[in-house]
Amino acid sequence: MSSKNNPSFEQQLFKAADKLRKNIDAAEYKYVVLGLVFIKYISETFNELYEKLEADAYSDPEDRDEYLAENVFFVPQVARWSHIHNSAKLPSVGEIIDEAMEAIEKEIGPIEILVNNAGIHNKKPSIEVTDAEFHMVMDTNINSVFALTRTVLKYMMPRGKGSVISISSMAALFGITQVVAYSSAKTALLGMTRSLASEYSHTGVRFNAIAPGFIETKMFLDIMEKDPMRKEKILSRTPARRFGTTEDVAYAAVYLASDVSNFITGICLPVDGGNSIGF
Repeated sequence: MSSKNNPSFEQQLFKAADKLRKNIDAAEYKYVVLGLVFIKYISETFNELYEKLEADAYSDPEDRDEYLAENVFFVPQVARWSHIHNSAKLPSVGEIIDEAMEAIEKEIGPIEILVNNAGIHNKKPSIEVTDAEFHMVMDTNINSVFALTRTVLKYMMPRGKGSVISISSMAALFGITQVVAYSSAKTALLGMTRSLASEYSHTGVRFNAIAPGFIETKMFLDIMEKDPMRKEKILSRTPARRFGTTEDVAYAAVYLASDVSNFITGICLPVDGGNSIGF
């Protein structure tokens, strides 16, 4: 049976998405989806606590202090997923999403710091990487970063202040085998950081990147435990003779986000114990 008469699951998904996007250009649709994903995420956390408070006769689900006490964002009515879902078929749904984002910013305060930290990994010989696998890594590690940065910039620039910090990798500084998509995306991230810094730093918004080295996460330590030779090789070419901690990376981000670094833009800060200059 031909593909025309028996469309694949992917083709059916794209057809459904085409109906949903109405008159939005296909190239722009993913940027709308990113905003929706964010709204859906905070709404789910909000709704969970809302329902709990609503069931308690002594609590008010519309009391902002209740959410503050639980470290949960209070989501304004116009930004709640139920409101957006009920408006999904209206011609003005795009404006409704914009109103939701504006309401969220008014509620939690202006967006002054953006840390682009999302990323995925795909380790295998480069000639075995499929187009779909390559694009999936690029979409997550660079395309979505640009989309979110572009959206946040529209809020930062009018206020004349902001710090955008993108988490790159030492894979962008020197060659690492079997991670061609990851290395490509993280290298592109540095190019994006420098380009945005050159174009928009005059507005008061700064753009910098951090390139972490080998950091002591549970996954990494488990790998090192099974491969002591690799562990010794890494440490031998790291002048600090230790692995980094998540705090090491966090402190670098705090520095680049703070006013202490307000004349620093367009750089990549390695947090690797000297690994990128060792041998």
